[in-house]
Amino acid sequence: MQRSPFKGLINNMANTWLQAAELLGFTVHVSTPSGYEIDAKVADLKGSAHYKVFQDPLEACQGADLVTTDVWTSMGYEVENEARKKAFADWCVDEAENRMHVQKALIEFLLLGRVNA
Repeated sequence: MQRSPFKGLINNMANTWLQAAELLGFTVHVSTPSGYEIDAKVADLKGSAHYKVFQDPLEACQGADLVTTDVWTSMGYEVENEARKKAFADWCVDEAENRMHVQKALIEFLLLGRVNA
């Protein structure tokens, strides 16, 4: 199993979502490639009541109100780029496609004062 010495940095955005879930009482679905799993100790979580882990990223997205991701690499860790690019190949979110639908709904709301469901 691939392990990174920078594990705490890998999931910094996910850790923030997990902490927010504990504070605000919602549930986060988490899916990561093998070797990049959430570390509850690093995330400073009190328990696992507010998150569910999925092997399949598509399964994690089912029924979600929000789907988000973070960059798969960070400045200063370029040596890991190729390994991370391969590991995260199936964990990409097409941000432009999602953004288009949000923008259409926003325009409809601003012009008509409503959004058709």
